[in-house]
Amino acid sequence: MEPKHSGLSRVQCQLLEKGLDQLELELSEAALAAIKQHLALVQKWRTKINLISIAEPGELITHHALDSLALLKHVEHSRQLLDIGTGAGFPGMQFAAARPGIHVSLLDSRRRRIEFLRMVNAQIGLENTSFICARVEEVARVTGMVPENSARPPHSDVQTPAKFDTLVARAVTTLDQLVKLTASLRFSGQRLVAMKGRYPSEELEVLNREFAGQIDSVSVEALKVPGLNAERHAVIIKFV
Repeated sequence: MEPKHSGLSRVQCQLLEKGLDQLELELSEAALAAIKQHLALVQKWRTKINLISIAEPGELITHHALDSLALLKHVEHSRQLLDIGTGAGFPGMQFAAARPGIHVSLLDSRRRRIEFLRMVNAQIGLENTSFICARVEEVARVTGMVPENSARPPHSDVQTPAKFDTLVARAVTTLDQLVKLTASLRFSGQRLVAMKGRYPSEELEVLNREFAGQIDSVSVEALKVPGLNAERHAVIIKFV
């Protein structure tokens, strides 16, 4: 029987563990427990602070947890990762729990969501997370990546300059807008990993037309998310 403290139902736990097997992800017991605890807290608080919308409990697993973890193989070699528009912590908290060797900074402009994630982390005890309450175009100043001509904005845990080798965006804006909004964070070799639904043909055309000189390569991989009957694609952009 699933321990009561997990906060997830037996069916949800089985759905999660089956999905992890299908994704061929190996997790330690501690990592799996942290992932479940994050999900349980999202489930408990989601209607109180407008975290996510789900039609039934299984969607928490398929539409959010497994949908996030399907991207994990594309960030395995990251050291400093920025999760743009993390919301309830997807995919950032899931990545941080699954891979303690990656430092994950979770970014959201809504203070209540960042406060929620800090509360979650206080209970889970992950040591590889930072939380930033800001818009993505403000991140360079928040993290000290630009000259210090103003005070550090509040509600950030990032205390030292950080270079994010990987930027991740799930269910955020168009590819060209992502490239524009993250321009101040750019350095050679950085990667932007974006989750898309259908193959983003038109967005890729705009990207190649407007940013050809800034991009080293673009690849698109179809993702199969266990239990989710919908198209998913990972777009991986590497900058010059």
